[in-house]
Amino acid sequence: MPAQAWVTLAVGMFAAIGVLISWRQKVDADRRAEWWRRVSWAFEQVLSGDSNRESFGWEVLVRLRDSKLATPEDKVMFQSLADRWIVGDDVGTTVDGGTL
Repeated sequence: MPAQAWVTLAVGMFAAIGVLISWRQKVDADRRAEWWRRVSWAFEQVLSGDSNRESFGWEVLVRLRDSKLATPEDKVMFQSLADRWIVGDDVGTTVDGGTL
């Protein structure tokens, strides 16, 4: 096989790998966007004022928190919000103990 054919094959393989990586990044970004849309919906349920919707919203939030799509920062945010909600602490403290 001539050298030009090997170069063409190598370039084609690199292009295919690049397309697959780009596709995977897009799929992950779309999944994260949908995850955040669901989080937003669940918080709307929690803040609705209806105790049934509030309970359902918290259950959805717990499941979303445990999702593979939730980053460690997302999990810290969820814990902080839940702690504030349960304790009723409206003081502007951050997760690391500072104040806002």
